[in-house]
Amino acid sequence: MIGDLIWIDLETTGLSPAHDEIIEVGAIRTDAHGAHPVERDWRVQFTAPIHPRAAEVNGYESADWRDALPLPTVLKHLSPLMADAKFANQNPSFDERFLRAGFEKCGIKYPRMASYHLLDIASLAHPLVVTGEAANAKLDTIARALGLEPEEKPHRALAGARKAVEVYRALLKREGV
Repeated sequence: MIGDLIWIDLETTGLSPAHDEIIEVGAIRTDAHGAHPVERDWRVQFTAPIHPRAAEVNGYESADWRDALPLPTVLKHLSPLMADAKFANQNPSFDERFLRAGFEKCGIKYPRMASYHLLDIASLAHPLVVTGEAANAKLDTIARALGLEPEEKPHRALAGARKAVEVYRALLKREGV
């Protein structure tokens, strides 16, 4: 039994957890079938310079971060959603590395997860790539191959988590689960 899943998508100032920071968190906790979602999202205060490409991808506008919260506050709200769930997303290792670095930086204990394994949509959709139904394992490409709309642009954290859940549900349905 898989148990609950926690779908976490982050927006960051760049690609390196050692130098860059989390600027937005979208989290959805579901059951193993992707149902009964509990959704939360937060904009996060940051001090690192935002890479121009990152700002372009996530549509960063400084005015939108006027009410952003400090990272420790966000992580304290996020932690109960993560507890005893399995981490899931498109390329979850990226998000997990940033989260682990953030928890460590803030001196907050990383939540106990249901498993150290990560559930990756790209891995689940690998048969679509092998059969040529999808040209690659990007979330938008997989979504289109499954007859779903691509992710909203600009990319936002909660929208990314929602799209991952939607693709996951479609993959389960395709397999008759």
